[in-house]
Amino acid sequence: MRRRAFIGTLTGGLLVAPLTARAQLAGKVYRLGYLTTSGTLSSPYAEAFRQGLRDLGWVEGQNIVIEFRPAEGQLDRLPALATALVGLKVDVIVATPTPAALAAKSATGTIPIVGISLTDPVGLGLIPSLARPGGNVTGVSYSVAADIFGKDLELLREAVPKVRRVAVLANPAGPTHALILDNIKTAATSLGLPLLPVGARGPGDFDGAFAAMARERVGAVFVVTDPTYIAHRARLAKLASSNRLPSMFTQRADVEAGGLMSYGPSFAAMYRRAAGYVDKILKGAKPADLPVEQPTKFELVKPQDRQSARPHDPAVAPGAGGSGDRVTTRRAFIGTPTSTIVALLMVACSTLKNTPAQDEAWSRWTACRSQVPGTEIRNVQLDGRISFWANGAFQGRSMLDCLARAGTNGPALPEATYATWPGGQ
Repeated sequence: MRRRAFIGTLTGGLLVAPLTARAQLAGKVYRLGYLTTSGTLSSPYAEAFRQGLRDLGWVEGQNIVIEFRPAEGQLDRLPALATALVGLKVDVIVATPTPAALAAKSATGTIPIVGISLTDPVGLGLIPSLARPGGNVTGVSYSVAADIFGKDLELLREAVPKVRRVAVLANPAGPTHALILDNIKTAATSLGLPLLPVGARGPGDFDGAFAAMARERVGAVFVVTDPTYIAHRARLAKLASSNRLPSMFTQRADVEAGGLMSYGPSFAAMYRRAAGYVDKILKGAKPADLPVEQPTKFELVKPQDRQSARPHDPAVAPGAGGSGDRVTTRRAFIGTPTSTIVALLMVACSTLKNTPAQDEAWSRWTACRSQVPGTEIRNVQLDGRISFWANGAFQGRSMLDCLARAGTNGPALPEATYATWPGGQ
């Protein structure tokens, strides 16, 4: 009897323990640190993230608390803010964009970090590879590398085909500055388009930067959005307009503030997806096991997409510009728009469309990606040439073979190319 009673007691205890643990888990209020270079908790991007949490069942004040820490555009404040969040013993740190993620990683090697809008996280040392982050950092990247900035320049050239020189306004103190500028220069070389790099560390440099553009007689400006620029979007747009410079930006909000056009990932979608990482981590997943995602939705934003017209808006030629709807795609890079006539700095952009070769290439990739794990598409050129990342040479060759087999009965496309992820075998 005693033995039976003991076994019964032991078995009952084993059954009750998991239930008790689950009850404790359900009753816990998690603390989430939110480290950002600027903005407020009610800003559109932060709100998209919070909505993502709500969609997953996380209710602020009930089962989660957000400790919001903005640097207010002063990047030198980030290390202290990150250290303060570590001192609060938060369960997860959300860090956006790249400078905030770098500060968070320097502050802790144990608290999980979900980065948002990360530019080349591998190249900057945040993670060893996208597929296998390995440490305490994961999240959503702005792009695979800095290729997208070259695409911005291509689109600007398509919109202003007669431009002879483009100014590139960027923050030389930013951690990704050298990488981004190098990529833009590469794209400019392929386009035969001279550049004028102009540095501005903050709003105090804006007037001097545009004065330099005027002296050099550039025909357009590409503004690489920086955390220190965000609170001054309208001023930058007005400076471009008053200097009669068609402007390309990297975020939709820049166009809504008065800029001419932008091309980049959908930030609202990016921030909502980041909430999914937080959800998984709070439910027991490890950042090391969660691959860093690449953008899946991109958009070209034009003057027609603004919520209201402004007196300084460039006029758009009649019939040009399509519907003005946002362009979204699951392809990393898609075809450039049809060139439009530019007169008196009147710029119009037509909706981005894939070429038939790109559609065929994407169809082949879709057929092969489930067969060859450890690979991720980088871009698809207009002629259908696929370039992709691979964990190693074996995965790279396997994908090349699969793509070749998938195209046996289809039109001829250029042979795909691949590069090995840093940290791959």
